[in-house]
Amino acid sequence: MHRLYCTPTELTSAVRAGSLILTGREAHHAVDVLRLRIGEEVNVHDGEGRILSCKVRKTARGRIELIIESIAEVPRTEWQIELAQALTKGDAFDRVIEKATELGVHQICPVITRRTVVKIEDIAMAAKLERWRQISVAAMKQCGTPWLPSILPAVQFDQLIHQWQERELELIGVLTERTALIKTWFGRFKVQHGRVPKSVRIWIGPEGDFTPQEVQALMEKGCSPFTLGPNVLRAETAAICASAIVIQEYLGVSELGDSNSPEGK
Repeated sequence: MHRLYCTPTELTSAVRAGSLILTGREAHHAVDVLRLRIGEEVNVHDGEGRILSCKVRKTARGRIELIIESIAEVPRTEWQIELAQALTKGDAFDRVIEKATELGVHQICPVITRRTVVKIEDIAMAAKLERWRQISVAAMKQCGTPWLPSILPAVQFDQLIHQWQERELELIGVLTERTALIKTWFGRFKVQHGRVPKSVRIWIGPEGDFTPQEVQALMEKGCSPFTLGPNVLRAETAAICASAIVIQEYLGVSELGDSNSPEGK
């Protein structure tokens, strides 16, 4: 089934009215790209867990009207995954946004490190955030996830260290330190706490990796160094791979039952 997007505010108003009118980008996608016709069924996501089941009532150039038949609400997972990804050059960060959305990452924090090549002026940050949001929305519609990740403005590495807000499990991908598999760090946490972590942050460096000083700063904050294998991966590949492994750890726990959930026994 085709999927469209509306904002949470638009969805709330539409539920009250019993119908939803989309214009602009979404209407173009529905009418000109998907070529939806009267009577066709379509789902509309708001990116905050609500999904409308609708039928097309009317279409026109730049406009589509939908009849709301039902609404479903999908709660957030008990666990939270944040990706602290160093900004990458070219369109590599766009791919990180896209794939992290598809995988179900909850928050993406672009980080400016010592070796970050890309420099974004404050004026350009708003435009970047909007571009990333649109990429995330497109990924949501493609894969069907009910939740969009929160995408934060780019922040300096030193500022993150200074304003440290600890997650239950902090993981840093490194090339030089003694490392363990992500699975190993999850296992150690479960042994110590009797449950999986409620929150995980994955740190991925830029092209050229974190500097030794940055690695040391993160290790002093309690970050656990992990490896993704013997090969040197691109930054965006490492981010996607690590996120997928963490999510698999949580999905494996879900299959075992609630006794190993973040809430414990």
